[in-house]
Amino acid sequence: MNGQSRSRCAAFTLTEIMVTVSVIVVIAAIAIPAYRKARATSKIKVAESELAMLAAAVKQLAWDTRRWPGGALRNDPNAPRILNLTTNGTGLMEAHATNFPSNWKGPYISSVPNDPWGHPYFFDPEYLIGGQRLPAVGSYGPNGQGTNDADNLYCTVD
Repeated sequence: MNGQSRSRCAAFTLTEIMVTVSVIVVIAAIAIPAYRKARATSKIKVAESELAMLAAAVKQLAWDTRRWPGGALRNDPNAPRILNLTTNGTGLMEAHATNFPSNWKGPYISSVPNDPWGHPYFFDPEYLIGGQRLPAVGSYGPNGQGTNDADNLYCTVD
């Protein structure tokens, strides 16, 4: 050597960096869809749980008053569908329900949330399920629209 000292700096080569980035991209490509699927599944489970709670409240209201949410008689063939159970007047969460008879013992639920996709839950006294018309509470699902479309979730009120 001619008297000069050469020092080597420790560094990653371009190949090592490219391999590391490639591994991270592959892991992300696997993890992101799995995360999205888990998130969608959890929203469905939350909606199913809330629907069961709402169905129990509607059932108790119907047992006490013989009326559906909104005040229509249970045996009324023209009982309307309630598109938004979060509003007052349904008889589920009011402090005093003026459109219900004296045997109203509510409130039957402290509050009615929106579904996990931000849409209100509905009540339909004649929701079409497997060719039968049954009383049900429901959610329009992720797309937030459509009567009886494929992504709707519901719970019958027996």
